[in-house]
Amino acid sequence: MKNLFIIFQLLLVTACAQAQWFTQSSGTSQPFTNIFFVDANTGTAIGLSGTIRRTTNGGVNWITQTVPADNLYGIYFLNSSTGYISGDAVFYKTTNGGNTWVDPGGPVRLHRGIFFTDANTGYTCSGVGALDKTTNGGAAWTVLSSGTTQNLNNIKFADASTGYVSGYNGTMLKTTDGGSSWFLLSTGITDHLFALAVINADVVYAGGESGKLIKTTNGGTTWSNLTSGITGRITNFSFLNANTGTGSANGNFIIRTTNSGSTWVSQVSPLSGQDWNGVSFANINTGFIAGSAGNIIKTING
Repeated sequence: MKNLFIIFQLLLVTACAQAQWFTQSSGTSQPFTNIFFVDANTGTAIGLSGTIRRTTNGGVNWITQTVPADNLYGIYFLNSSTGYISGDAVFYKTTNGGNTWVDPGGPVRLHRGIFFTDANTGYTCSGVGALDKTTNGGAAWTVLSSGTTQNLNNIKFADASTGYVSGYNGTMLKTTDGGSSWFLLSTGITDHLFALAVINADVVYAGGESGKLIKTTNGGTTWSNLTSGITGRITNFSFLNANTGTGSANGNFIIRTTNSGSTWVSQVSPLSGQDWNGVSFANINTGFIAGSAGNIIKTING
C-alpha cells in the first residue's frame, strides 16, 4: 500500500510539472481586466464593477477588496504596499496593500493605463488622447499635451525620460523628456493597439486586434510586423528580459517568445471560451493570467 501511495504521488508531481497553466479560485464571476504581481506571492487582479482580488500566497487564496463599483482597467504597484488602480472616471491609491483604497484627487477620466517611474513620478493614459502626470505620488496631477485625440490604452517607460503609449488606429506616442512633449510615431498600421512592452529605450513591442504584433529596435523610427500565430486581440504583455515574454489575448489565446519575438508559441489554456485580458510574471517561470468570468490561471514552469 505504501508503494502504491508513493507511485501515486510521483504521478501527481509529474502531471503538475507537465501542466503549463492551472486554474485558481478567485471567488468572483466578474470579468478581470488586468493583473499585477510584485513577486511570486503578492499580486492583485482588477475587473469590472469595482472588482478587486488580492493574494499574498501565490494564488492559493484570493482576498476580496472593495472600491465603489466602477469598471477598473489600469493597475500599477510600486511594491507590496503601495499601488494604484484606475478605471471609468475613478482613480485610487493604497499604501497598505489594498486593505484600504483612497482617492488622492486624480484626474477624472476614462483611465486605461498607469505607469510609475519612481515613488513620486507617475503617468496615466486615457480616452481621447488624454495624458496626465504626477510628481508627488498622486497628490496632484498635470495635464500633458499628447497631440492626438485617439483613445490611449497602455503606457510604459524605459527610464525616467523615455516612454511610449499605445492606442487606437495604430497610434504610438513617444516622449524623451519625461512627458513634457510627445510625438507621434508611424507604425504603418491602423489596427487598435492594446498590449505594450518597453524593453529599453529602443526596443518596444505592441500588440492589438486580430493578433497584430509589431516591434521596433530603433526607438520607433521603423516597425516590423511579427507573426503572432493567433487571431484574437492581444491585450497585454509581460516580459522578464529581452528574450522572454508572454502575451495574453482574447479568444482563449496565450503566446510566448523566448527569442526576442522572432517566433511566438501558442500555449494551451486549461479553460475554454476565455478572453484573457491581463498577464503578469513574477519571474521567468511563475506567472498569472486573468480574464473573463473571474478566471485566473497560473504557471510555475513558464
